[in-house]
Amino acid sequence: MTLWPAAVGARAAAALGVAVPLLALTGILAAAAPAAGTTPVIARFIARTTQPKADTPWNYCVLAVTGDKVAPLEASVKQRLFDERGNPIGEVGSASFYGAWCQAIKLPASIRGDAITLETKVTVAQHVLVIRTPIRVR
Repeated sequence: MTLWPAAVGARAAAALGVAVPLLALTGILAAAAPAAGTTPVIARFIARTTQPKADTPWNYCVLAVTGDKVAPLEASVKQRLFDERGNPIGEVGSASFYGAWCQAIKLPASIRGDAITLETKVTVAQHVLVIRTPIRVR
């Protein structure tokens, strides 16, 4: 796995028309190491905050792009929530997308203050990229 600077995520979001100026790049960037002669695949989780309010829509986006020209890619995403011990506590959802996928979810007040991890698995062709984002509902 290669870690890329935040600027790559900002360029990717800008290329895809995602409103980056208001968004802070959060989460861990996941990128598959490219095989010889192939283009690296980059996935990025973008949200304003990792401390969303309970029972309030929390907006975020997932990007899937090539690493060299920041071109959008056909991808699928699957998201799950885990507690502080790594036990799954819920499915967030799954979807197929091209370049960027954005949604808003409401997290319940019952997990307010708990250390939660949002796992985002992005699949592009044969690459599976995993982004684990720690969140704390307030």
